[in-house]
Amino acid sequence: MNGLIQFLTRIQTFELRITIKDKLKSPIKGDENKQAYSLAHETHYYDSFTYKSEIRVLKDMALIDLLSLNDTSLKREFEQLKKLKERFKLMWTNFHQHYGELRAEYPGNFIFSIQLNYLFIVNNLQSDYKDIYIGDEFVESLHDTLKIRDKFLSELISEVDEILNPRETFEEWMVRQKSPEQVEDATAEQSQKIPYNPDAGRPKFNHQYIDDFLQLIRTYFSEEHFSRLDSLIKADEQPASQMIFNGNSNKLADAFKQLRNLWAN
Repeated sequence: MNGLIQFLTRIQTFELRITIKDKLKSPIKGDENKQAYSLAHETHYYDSFTYKSEIRVLKDMALIDLLSLNDTSLKREFEQLKKLKERFKLMWTNFHQHYGELRAEYPGNFIFSIQLNYLFIVNNLQSDYKDIYIGDEFVESLHDTLKIRDKFLSELISEVDEILNPRETFEEWMVRQKSPEQVEDATAEQSQKIPYNPDAGRPKFNHQYIDDFLQLIRTYFSEEHFSRLDSLIKADEQPASQMIFNGNSNKLADAFKQLRNLWAN
């Protein structure tokens, strides 16, 4: 789960840099040697063009980790991601309460006022008694980096939600539009086309579609286990040991659904 850990750590950690006011593009003159906060290295605001790409890559790595989980673990992680999303929502509320679009300088306690240090990890944060300059460049950079982090967190949540709750396909929507009588007729017709022997304890496959079905699920088995499955379905050879399906249950269900559609056509 290293990819997920890296992503969650990165989007919740803010690396403040302390520079001097003279190095900022500040419209306020005077006290040029005064210390100032900067976050420009994390945003597109001035000169950073890689941060967004790095977060996107970490998000993709996090998704790969999540795809390896079983349904129960995935749901648990999904709930944690949604809790983190709520903290970002609170952060945005606090930010907009203290943000001024035409403001050139902000109070020294701005970071504490918006609770950035409470909601997330803020490295190199100094006490507001040290009178470190906070200008519009810093606040705009903070806005941009929050936007980037929130965007990819939302994408990850949406992708996990799609795995746990697959969206209705157009074909499924069309079936729902039919009258109850039509649905009943369609169900009866499908039942006639799908042979099933209750005495056998498992479905019997129409040999016309066995290869199609095996092709659909081949990537979810190791070569050894796929060979056992092939022998089980084609020759009714019972496997010597358990076969492992490398995927979530909805992937297997989707394969059977596609097979059913083949039979129905």
